[in-house]
Amino acid sequence: MPCNLGPIHAILSWNERGVHHAERASTGTGPPQGGPISMQRWSPEIIRYLYTAADHSRYYQDLARQLGAFLRPEDRVCDAGCGLGLLSRALLPYCAHVTAVDRSPAAVAALRARGEDPKLRQEVMRFEQYREQFAFLRDNGITTRTDMAAFTARTEETLAIAARQCGGTALVVRRDFRRHQFSSGVRMAGHTAADMERELQRRGLTYTARRFTLELGQPFLSLDDAQAFFRLYSRDGAVPSRQELAQRLELSAWADYPLYLPNPKPLCLLAIPAAQLREEMYG
Repeated sequence: MPCNLGPIHAILSWNERGVHHAERASTGTGPPQGGPISMQRWSPEIIRYLYTAADHSRYYQDLARQLGAFLRPEDRVCDAGCGLGLLSRALLPYCAHVTAVDRSPAAVAALRARGEDPKLRQEVMRFEQYREQFAFLRDNGITTRTDMAAFTARTEETLAIAARQCGGTALVVRRDFRRHQFSSGVRMAGHTAADMERELQRRGLTYTARRFTLELGQPFLSLDDAQAFFRLYSRDGAVPSRQELAQRLELSAWADYPLYLPNPKPLCLLAIPAAQLREEMYG
C-alpha cells in the first residue's frame, strides 16, 4: 500500500497474488463465504515464482507508468506493505524517493538482495509499529495481521485511510474482476473497481477512472513446475493434470522457461481528490 509522505498523493494498490491479503472465498456463484483464508508467507518458492513472472513481463513498469502520471518528480512515496518491492522500484523514475516497508523480513531481504538504490530505502515494519503510527487501527479494533488485511480490502476503509494519510489525490488501484485467476469457480472477496465506484457515487464524491489490462503471466520450467505453482496458489485445492496443463499453457520464446501461463489482469485506477474525503469525515 504505497502512500506519499508529502502533501500530494497516496497510492493504494492491490496485490493479485494473494501474498499480502486474507480473503474470503466460495465456490460457485454465491457471495464469498467462510472464514479468512490464511495469508501466504514469503517462502522461497513464492518469491521465485513472482520474480520470474516480473522478470518476464512489463507489468510493474506499466502499472508504475499509469500511477506516475499523477506523481511529481519531487514527491516522496512510502510503499507500506511493499512485498518484494517490485512496484516500489518501478516507481523510482516518477518521484524523488521511495521508502519500501513490509512486515516480512524475508520479503525485505529479497528486495535488498536485488541491489541498493540511493532513491530507495528498505526496512522491516513490525505490526506493533503500524498500530502506534496509525491511529485508525486502534479506532477500528485492529489487533492482528488478519484484521489489517481484511480492513484494507474494503472500500470504506480504503477511503478512510486515504482521508487520513493523503494530502492531495488518492490513487486507488482495484481489480476489475472477481474470479480467482488460478482456481476454478472461486470468487474473491474484497471490493472491485465497480464496487468502489458505486460507493463513491453513493457518497456524491468526484473521481476519475482509468481502466486498462496488464499482463502478468507465469513462466514455467516444466509441467512439474506448473503443477507446483498451482499447489501454492489454487484456492479450491484442485491441481490441473499434466494433460490439462498441456492444453492451457503456451509455448514461450524463452529457452530457460519454455512454458507460459497467460494471465491478463483487468485493472482500474481511480483518482480521488482527498480534500473531499477529509471534509466528509471531519466536516
